Amino acid sequence: MSTSSGFRLPPDQDQGGAAPPLLFGVHAALDLRDLCIAPGAFMAFHAIRSFELGKRMFSETGKAYLIMPAPIKRWIDDNGGHHNLPLNGYWTLYDRQMWAMGYAKCK
Repeated sequence: MSTSSGFRLPPDQDQGGAAPPLLFGVHAALDLRDLCIAPGAFMAFHAIRSFELGKRMFSETGKAYLIMPAPIKRWIDDNGGHHNLPLNGYWTLYDRQMWAMGYAKCK
């Protein structure tokens, strides 16, 4: 699961500039109050694939899903569930959708 760089820490924690792309595990560990979403930011979700064989890894995709924040899991569920995440494409979650989930808009 991938994200764009457009995520920033709140001003009192920000060290300047947009945060680098976040991996799902890092994002899962962040509290909604510790993150703001910049205009134009998005997250693009896909199934996890085996590096060696290029095949879908159902168990690992499920594990990644389980550690996602509840609003992100609800969005994935509403779009068909983690079992249906594409392997060769993405489900895109846009800035305005994340703001509606409660993520702050970066100023």
